[in-house]
Amino acid sequence: MEHRFGTHIVRFEEDIGYIQFVGDLTPADLSALLGIVDDIIAQHRRYGAIIDARQMGAVSPATRRFLSEWKGSQYCYGNAVFGQGFALRVSMMMAMRAVQLFTGRSFPVAFFNTETESKSWLQTRRRALVI
Repeated sequence: MEHRFGTHIVRFEEDIGYIQFVGDLTPADLSALLGIVDDIIAQHRRYGAIIDARQMGAVSPATRRFLSEWKGSQYCYGNAVFGQGFALRVSMMMAMRAVQLFTGRSFPVAFFNTETESKSWLQTRRRALVI
């Protein structure tokens, strides 16, 4: 099922989310997305995400802070991002590092040129899990 949050879209197939960011990501947008992810975690006890960042805008410090306070990150086995530019990659890495700093847990993320590469990496991480 596809969900819209702000200008962004997410759909889940079992525990894998396909997220398309379009424009800036606000704390309200992120809150809506994380509510959906929380539902997936309740069902599957884990999640991974393939993130299409080709049309993604800015991620504000307030949005990064909101993400760093989210408790669901401990259930993430991977975030595979494709289509991002250098500035966005730096911003996303800052957000992921904030999560790691505040939670003390790994929040795995990797960056790729294509969706195919992203899917391959995430599927490999998913198969390696024993939960």
